[in-house]
Amino acid sequence: MEKMDTRRVVTAVTVFTALLYALCAAAYFLAPQLSLRIADLWVHGLDLAAIAKQPSVADALLGFVTILPFAAFLAWLFAAVWNRCGGD
Repeated sequence: MEKMDTRRVVTAVTVFTALLYALCAAAYFLAPQLSLRIADLWVHGLDLAAIAKQPSVADALLGFVTILPFAAFLAWLFAAVWNRCGGD
């Protein structure tokens, strides 16, 4: 197996996470009921409407700022483990 370029993996995953988070937040602000219904379909057996709240812009920005380092860390960890377990 070929080694992964850790920097590229971290960048790609972080950019992807930023885009996905922004899309999800925009969908929830624009169509909260539809967004909740779709999310309910993805998490079997949970009633998300019972715990959902209308987030503020500050909540969305704080979520965005905190998810990116987490995504970057997980991407780095994945690439590091990949390279350690079988990268040439």
